[in-house]
Amino acid sequence: MPFRGHGNRVISAFVQQEIARLLCPATRLCYNTFMDNQSYLDQIAVKGKTKVNSEPLLSPLMIKIIIAGIIALITIVIVGSILNSANSGTISMYERLYLRITNLHGSKGPYQKYSKYLRSSNLRGYASDLETSLTNTGNQIKGAVSKAGVDTSHISSDVKKEESSRISSLLSKLENARLTGVIDPTYATSVSNEINQLIILERQVRAKTSDTGVAGVIDSSLNDLQAIYEKMHDLSLTLN
Repeated sequence: MPFRGHGNRVISAFVQQEIARLLCPATRLCYNTFMDNQSYLDQIAVKGKTKVNSEPLLSPLMIKIIIAGIIALITIVIVGSILNSANSGTISMYERLYLRITNLHGSKGPYQKYSKYLRSSNLRGYASDLETSLTNTGNQIKGAVSKAGVDTSHISSDVKKEESSRISSLLSKLENARLTGVIDPTYATSVSNEINQLIILERQVRAKTSDTGVAGVIDSSLNDLQAIYEKMHDLSLTLN
């Protein structure tokens, strides 16, 4: 039984030889030619199958190109996200700066509401200087941040809420001080603190902005605010 396959091949070869011997020479030549061609075709078929089966689906070069494309796509997405986040952060700072300055002067600010109750002439003078400085800066910063991409009529709700809460807290503190007769020391301390916080905010924006218009407004404002802050802060120490 183990030699059945080998025996079959021997018998097949023997039969082919006998058939070739019995045929006439011309027929024998055709038969032999047919068998040779058949054998050649069988060899080609086997080689073709081997070649097809051995070739990879993607060449090494194509794999490298695909990997490079994926890496490039991921890099573009990451860089785009970083730039978008940075731009959003800058716009948010512009909005905060604009709204902070806007809230601290004019009809919303402390000067027009409480300067008439101040007893110290020096404090009234510093408060007036602050009002003038913030009014000028407010007019300039609106145009500068607008050119930088801020829609001042549509400030983000989070910034608007935080800045509104901030000015409301200041005005509430000043109103309580007026009612209790301690408006001067409270005004000097609270407003000088607000000036200091505004200076800090302006310096933060100045350090991060690449917009020359915004930077120019801040540079001018910082000089005025620093001088007013020092005077009002020193006065607050004598009033408390």
